Amino acid sequence: MANYFFIFVLIFIFFYIFFRLAPTRRKKEIKEIISDLEELKKNEKYRKPAEDNIIFFRSAQTVLKYIWWLFFIAPKMRRKKEELLELADLPLPKWQKETHLRLTKLEKLSFPGLIKPIKKEIIKNLLRIKKTKKDPLILLNAGSGGAELEGQVLNELFIKKFDLPIIFICVEISPHILEIGIDNINKNIPYLYKKKIKIKKLDKINYLILEDLKKEAAVDKKNIIVFLNNNIFSLNNGLLSGSIDLIYHSRLRHHLTIKEQNDLEKLEIFLSSRIIEFDDFCSIPVFIFPSIITWRWPVTLNGAILSYLRDFSKKELLSFKEKKGWRLIMYKNLGYYLMIYDESKK
Repeated sequence: MANYFFIFVLIFIFFYIFFRLAPTRRKKEIKEIISDLEELKKNEKYRKPAEDNIIFFRSAQTVLKYIWWLFFIAPKMRRKKEELLELADLPLPKWQKETHLRLTKLEKLSFPGLIKPIKKEIIKNLLRIKKTKKDPLILLNAGSGGAELEGQVLNELFIKKFDLPIIFICVEISPHILEIGIDNINKNIPYLYKKKIKIKKLDKINYLILEDLKKEAAVDKKNIIVFLNNNIFSLNNGLLSGSIDLIYHSRLRHHLTIKEQNDLEKLEIFLSSRIIEFDDFCSIPVFIFPSIITWRWPVTLNGAILSYLRDFSKKELLSFKEKKGWRLIMYKNLGYYLMIYDESKK
């Protein structure tokens, strides 16, 4: 009888925490976010995006308000998506870190497998490149965030006994998010494999530094992860044409203006003959699932839903089929796509 009583108490505590304390924490977090946004709104540069986010978080306080926002406010914001910024894009370090910490946790889960498609594509390309190259491979992530993708790629390559050293260049403009990436790699590479990697933090890179890194990787027979705290466009004058074996980025495009997207594409084609782009596209069904699974975490909900509002539509994506050298793979039922560039296919 005592055992049943103990189980009953545990179940009661669980439901109390889930239905009472968790919503209380959620309300407190939303209140704090709105307060920080109200302060940011005083800066004319961020007034409009701060107001958009305030409206979002006020609506996210209850399910009914959120549904109303989704149907009547979100479509208006979608029409001006170039002006739209997520909470993580604003100069609020605490919420930048919180957003990427929670996103990194979600990326670790086998379901829904947020980065699984690009991880598989990267590994497939590495196995193909290895057949024709003996020097250390150079990979570049144009917006690395929490570097969960690099961690998962490395772990799988270790299991496959991939013996060619790789230099990962993880570009991240935010120093706060960069630290999350470094910490994530340090914590999640298994102890047995840690002797096979080196971690470096740089604020610039050029062809001379890259040559030194290649020599170091070849001599030590180790993978090197370079965390580069800089803007991706800083590489425009520092590296030589074709100096990167593979460039990739995950859910980056929608954070850029149209001009920045075009500039990034030109830079990537200059630096590499192989590019992998992974992102979501905007369609009504994709709003439902993330709204449910991220409801308890308002900053994650904000990142997911406002990202979708900024993404390409299916029609916009299909126009990329005409671009020479590019191949589009759409996962229509799941709401995301891969865009792959191969110079040899031009």
